Amino acid sequence: MSQTIVRPSSRYAAALLSRVGAGSNWDCVNDVTADGDTTFVCYESQLEDVLASGYDNYNVTGWSSTGVSSIASVTTYALVRKVDVTVLIGRAYTAIGYLGMNDVLGSAQDLSTSYALISTTYTTNPWTSVGWTVANMSNIKIGIQLETVSTVANAVRCTQVYGEIVWRPSMKKVSIPVGEKLVIPNGKRLTIV
Repeated sequence: MSQTIVRPSSRYAAALLSRVGAGSNWDCVNDVTADGDTTFVCYESQLEDVLASGYDNYNVTGWSSTGVSSIASVTTYALVRKVDVTVLIGRAYTAIGYLGMNDVLGSAQDLSTSYALISTTYTTNPWTSVGWTVANMSNIKIGIQLETVSTVANAVRCTQVYGEIVWRPSMKKVSIPVGEKLVIPNGKRLTIV
């Protein structure tokens, strides 16, 4: 198996979270190495004791289908935290999207005051309930939903979002002339007849 990491490259449809440290939401979370509280997207409730949420989804870059036979899984990741202990409820959900379809959220993850990596793995296409196709990967979107009841500024934060596509390489055909001896890893020799 091989893997490819995809990262946000632009806004897809929603940019409902606030941003800190960069000019666009996707640019706050597309770091190869997370930069903590230097750039992040965030959310706080407008009314105390009212659970509210904000959501972003992103187009991704980094995928190439060259040499890919099939897709084993797609995992969405987000590095998230709540700002302090006064934020009683702080949750995050990773999201996966597909061109023209409603996004699917992973399970709610309660946040601590330290950044933690959350993830959701999809071994099948959540819109069809069958295996992923190589063609599906060209239209994948990833995202994050943050929710809280706190009016504390930037109460819940996300500093990094990325996806991982696990795939099987295409088999290469090799021509071996008749009579050629082939040594295989266990040290035995085979003669092609």
